[in-house]
Amino acid sequence: MKKSLLLLFLCSVFALSSSAYYPKRKNTITLVNVGPNIPNYKLMVVFNGATFISSNLLKPTFADVRFSTDSTCPVTFLNHYIERIQAGVGTIWVDLPALQAGTSKIYMYFGDNNAVTTSNINNVFPNRYILETGTVDTLAGIQNYDWFEVKIGATLRLTQSDILTVNATRIKIDGVVDGIGKGYSKGSTSNSNGNGPGGGTFSPLPANAGAGGGSYGGVGGTGGFDAGDSPGAGGPTYGTAIGLDIDFGSAGGSSSNLAGGNGGGAIRLNAKTFLSVSGTVTMTGQAGATPILTSSLGGGGGAGGCILMLSDNIEIAAGANLWAIGGNGSDFLATPPNDIKDGGGGGGGGRIKYFYGKTLSTAGALVLTSGGVGGKNGNIAIGANGATGTVNQVLDNPYANYTSTSIISYIPCFPLPVNFLSFDVSKTDKNQVSINWVTENEQNVSHYEIEQSTDAVNFRKIGIISSVNTTSKHAYKFVDENPQTGVNYYRLKQLDLDGKFNYTEIESARIGQLEELNVFPNPATSTLSISINNFKNIGDLKILNGLGQLVKSMPINNYQVEINIQDLPNGIYYVSYNGNKSKFIKQ
Repeated sequence: MKKSLLLLFLCSVFALSSSAYYPKRKNTITLVNVGPNIPNYKLMVVFNGATFISSNLLKPTFADVRFSTDSTCPVTFLNHYIERIQAGVGTIWVDLPALQAGTSKIYMYFGDNNAVTTSNINNVFPNRYILETGTVDTLAGIQNYDWFEVKIGATLRLTQSDILTVNATRIKIDGVVDGIGKGYSKGSTSNSNGNGPGGGTFSPLPANAGAGGGSYGGVGGTGGFDAGDSPGAGGPTYGTAIGLDIDFGSAGGSSSNLAGGNGGGAIRLNAKTFLSVSGTVTMTGQAGATPILTSSLGGGGGAGGCILMLSDNIEIAAGANLWAIGGNGSDFLATPPNDIKDGGGGGGGGRIKYFYGKTLSTAGALVLTSGGVGGKNGNIAIGANGATGTVNQVLDNPYANYTSTSIISYIPCFPLPVNFLSFDVSKTDKNQVSINWVTENEQNVSHYEIEQSTDAVNFRKIGIISSVNTTSKHAYKFVDENPQTGVNYYRLKQLDLDGKFNYTEIESARIGQLEELNVFPNPATSTLSISINNFKNIGDLKILNGLGQLVKSMPINNYQVEINIQDLPNGIYYVSYNGNKSKFIKQ
């Protein structure tokens, strides 16, 4: 079948310079926004490019990726930033002037082997907070950024009794966020309750037992005591397990001579699109004061604080630590327990809350709201452990007001050291395949490599023909003497003298007996023609995806039919009718 390739050269207006951009594939990204217009929107695109990398249609570094609002052969591009690539999957940020209400489209281009990356974080996220490795910083109050990052080896500290709220599009915690003991503070060291709604209490006067641990998500432990003593207890729990409220951990009670521990701090991480933690975020309560040999009564541990996370996508990586643990009660070294030294109660655990709109992953992370350990001493009872706090997940849709779909298609934006007038692939009477092409205006062309495939994805070189390399017309021919039985796919790789190269479109030929079902063109882009031998007018014609799942079905009453397949994602499919199948590729 002959097919003109003049379409390949509709984009010849591009200058042939080192800065020109010639993609071979276009990913049409359709966004459906059910909310209002959002100006200055940072769109996160997650693209699995592994197949295209293996087919030499995408650089492993994604350096050839561009984004544009132009639907073909773009000359202007949107700013983008490639954050990471893992196993061929790229996470890319695109700076949109606005995420429009309703349906809109942008286009992701790739496939230019000579492209140099234009990824730039400065252009996409100009308002950034990045705490570098080896540095320590302290933040308080409300912090507003486009991008917020604590790198590995960096430490961010909270201030005392101040909730830290971070608002950003992207929040990335790879280092340490330290809120240990930054919640409600302990009382005096002379028989006082810990501060906060769940402050641990001291032993009633005359004080003769350990003080209780502070409470928040879990109740603090009761202090150790001897016969006839009245120990201090933990205060009540407060706040909610699944609400958006946030608070500190309460402090432990103080005995006559040992102070209780401060409660853990509180942090609200509010990322519009993506929040990830691979480091440590700790809002743990402090332990009761360390006793001296003459001390007789222990202070209670402070309760764990709160970690509140909101984002469309939350990723807590394997090895990450989220801690809102209660502090331990004051302990004594004397053994066995005796009636002059009573341990303090452990602080209760805090609260950890996830509010996510699309995805949440905590696999392999250490997420703890356990209570603190009570002090050991007390003849009747040692200091009790604090109760475990709460960890809850809420699918809340705080920001996810859009959905997206993508369709990969071929785009003819090649540079033009040569004009292909035709490219013809046909079966010969010897069951071989003849590959013919005609060119003109060859400039700086070294040679042509003929490539063959059985799946239109993975190609192998089967021949080389040198270029005449003049401006007149030239006809070339190559015969594949050993094609595979079934459908064979072919393309030409045209190589320049300077090492640059480009591919033609893909053409196919079938080798072997005529099948019951014949589909063409193959690959197909919009319409698939199907001819049926031995038509019997029974049953429906079905389209199955590569997993064998039904995606289309229709009754037929003729031996030949055409089906619109524009709505199908790119990939491998099968036509099924009356027990027969035939494979085709949508691209």
